[in-house]
Amino acid sequence: MSTQAPATAHETRALDQPAPRPRDPESLEGLDRVIAAYAADVDETILIENLRLSPQERFDKFVRFMRFVHAARGAARRAETVAKDPAPPPPPVDGPLETHGRA
Repeated sequence: MSTQAPATAHETRALDQPAPRPRDPESLEGLDRVIAAYAADVDETILIENLRLSPQERFDKFVRFMRFVHAARGAARRAETVAKDPAPPPPPVDGPLETHGRA
């Protein structure tokens, strides 16, 4: 008697082949219809690209992304600080303003 579970469709499908999609979302019930509606907008090429990476490569990619997020948040905080506390206005000019030849 084998203790190994039978392979699922996901395990036997090649990574470069798209996952099968239900032809008629109306025939699905409840949550399956919601999942089918969202699945139509999933870009499988990105998923496949990431699955081809080793776990270490995926981790390195994640670390680079989190560094980007951290830098973007820092830039947003700095911009927010500048917006809340703008530079003081220039000091008033003493004497008449120059018109540069204009009357």
